[in-house]
Amino acid sequence: MVSHRILTQADTVFDYGCGQGDDVAALAANGFQAHGWDPHYAPDGLRRPADVVNLGFVLNVIEDRHERAETLTAAYRFAKRALCVAVMPLGKYSFGALRPHGDGYLTARGTFQKYFAQQELRDFIAETLGDAPVAFAPGIFVVFRDKDLEQEVLFRRQVRDITRHSGWHSPERPSRTVNARPELVERIGAELQMLWAAIVDRGRVLDTEEVPSALRERLRAANVSIGRATDLCLSDSVNRDGLAAAATARKEDLLIHLALTLFPGAPRYTTLARSIQRDLRVFFGSHATGMQEANALLFSVGKPEVVRQAVSAAVEAGLGGMRDAATFRFYAPALNRLGAVLRVLVGCAGVLRGGTEGADFIDIKLDGRRLTFFACKDATARLPICAERTRVDLTRLRVSVDQPEGMVLYLKARFLPRDAPGLADQLAFDRKLAAAGIADNEGRGPGYAELREMLKSYRATKGPIGQGDQK
Repeated sequence: MVSHRILTQADTVFDYGCGQGDDVAALAANGFQAHGWDPHYAPDGLRRPADVVNLGFVLNVIEDRHERAETLTAAYRFAKRALCVAVMPLGKYSFGALRPHGDGYLTARGTFQKYFAQQELRDFIAETLGDAPVAFAPGIFVVFRDKDLEQEVLFRRQVRDITRHSGWHSPERPSRTVNARPELVERIGAELQMLWAAIVDRGRVLDTEEVPSALRERLRAANVSIGRATDLCLSDSVNRDGLAAAATARKEDLLIHLALTLFPGAPRYTTLARSIQRDLRVFFGSHATGMQEANALLFSVGKPEVVRQAVSAAVEAGLGGMRDAATFRFYAPALNRLGAVLRVLVGCAGVLRGGTEGADFIDIKLDGRRLTFFACKDATARLPICAERTRVDLTRLRVSVDQPEGMVLYLKARFLPRDAPGLADQLAFDRKLAAAGIADNEGRGPGYAELREMLKSYRATKGPIGQGDQK
């Protein structure tokens, strides 16, 4: 919630079912306004509304489905802006030591544990609360009461990382020479850095109400207006092209966000958040023009030749590789580094899947019709094992999920970004794996159980394939 800016230090947070209060203590120690309640460990805890309510790992320990629904509804009533629900996800854990009980399992200690499939949890939340949740990871959903916040968060999920530099010049505002006393710039240097970071995030000059309230207070205390501080930022001529690049990226991110809102099944809003309305005016001139361009982008994604060109560009940029002649595979955290066409294509599949979070690798067929999301038990391993596979058919608007037993994703180096840490070592390992006849050139190879036996035999005769190969 913090990383997606659903929860900030300006918000209150209520941990509903806080257990012994470790999360509340950690939040409070880091400056958050947190309180908690638990029927067993903290029955006297505060139960009052908060901006954000956390229902973390509570539903999965409740045996009765009706009680789960009552608990979910009760927690939602306390949420002013958003409710975050987290449970134990299906596919990440072994059931070997557990005994089936109801729709879950009993642990060795005799406690109940329910493991949720992603679609099962999404449906349960939507049916219980009558509002569509947004997926953020396997087993983690957020239900937004504040639809402006929901739009902002969904937009930020499409935003690529921006390398910030000081002294960038705004492209939509002419530069003015400001004769500032050196001592003033030095005195409010920290505030100027904060303001400039916020400007770069938006790719444009901010309206007064968009400036963070804490920063407004600091500038007011320094007797400096927002306009004056902005002019001081814009007066620096260093790296003037930087903000123009940020503005270009912001416009593309906004275009992708708008295109995805047009896809069937995406959330619909009666009005856009005010900050997004301002973006549309600055970057497109009007809402109508922005939507027209977004519609053209969305329809272009349905053309196989456009998808093939986008894949070729991604491969050339070193952001993924071909698994076979018809399938492009890439490392999911690199999604926002891809071009607009592929980001929209994956985003459309994400609308049906419930988000792209939780995936480690993604396959795209060159016809642009089918995508597959792979969630691994340990994506950092040299031989990642798939825990959950989600297939999305955009033509039929269908989604299927399974847990392939012992499926290994071979030749990992081919699909990582060119600048990924440890790429050289992974590449050397993959070459030895191929030389040993374990994986073919298209990444086909044995399942995990058979692989272990093959590796034992190979080590016994020729030594280890590479340092750390057992991982």
